Amino acid sequence: MTHISHTTLRQDLDRYLDEAASQGKPIVVELEGGKANVVLMSEAELTSLHETLHLLSDPLNAQMLLESIRQADAGQLEEHDLIHPE
Repeated sequence: MTHISHTTLRQDLDRYLDEAASQGKPIVVELEGGKANVVLMSEAELTSLHETLHLLSDPLNAQMLLESIRQADAGQLEEHDLIHPE
């Protein structure tokens, strides 16, 4: 993750906005005076983060998703035809 000062951000704002939007990597902007840092990220990354938090907020759903990931990582996959409603 890229870390920059707010001065660096001001000097090359377009570059860092393009980087955050195109590379999907957040950029941490370090503020002066002991203020909390801020993060630049693309809207798509923020939406994805919110969706993930929503899916994992229900413990049962989180358990099923994590088990599915474990099975996929272990190669325990099954292929199925898509169901087409008539």
